[in-house]
Amino acid sequence: MQLFLSIKADTINLPIAYRTIQHGLLYRALSTDSEFATQLHNEGRLTEDRSYKHFTFSPFRGNYVIQNKRIIFQQACSMEIRSTDPHFIETLAQAFADESIIQLGSQYATISRCIVSDQHIATSQAVIQTLSPVVVYHTLPDGHTVFLSPEDAAFCASLVHNAQRKWRSLGNAMWLTNLDNS
Repeated sequence: MQLFLSIKADTINLPIAYRTIQHGLLYRALSTDSEFATQLHNEGRLTEDRSYKHFTFSPFRGNYVIQNKRIIFQQACSMEIRSTDPHFIETLAQAFADESIIQLGSQYATISRCIVSDQHIATSQAVIQTLSPVVVYHTLPDGHTVFLSPEDAAFCASLVHNAQRKWRSLGNAMWLTNLDNS
């Protein structure tokens, strides 16, 4: 499911690295179901010694300027949140409907629009466009991190393996197969 948020304020002045602020916004909204929020934050869904939260969100979008290592949105911005868990999206939507004033870091803004959508892919193949870069890496036994290039054959193999682990963490025994690695 998807949730589209439009946010308004005179200005929205954030540090360039504001993802933690977005996480805070989401977990504060989820606190209306504190048991769910705590379990999601602390554990997620475990599989193969990994924890998956099963949600993602876009960077803020809108007209902005960069000044002094800060990003300043002029009057409005928006973001998109997606999850495989309907309860996650429904809890957020209800929280934003109940309380339209939100906190972004040390400032306040208003949710001007909150739209829930439930789009599904109904084909066996799809072209996927990401809103932010995909980072693929391996951690070596000595602790060093090796980042893979999209041109590296291991890049696609790692994406497929990661998708399979996430699929299994949702309780699906079926493996994702017949994925085109090109």
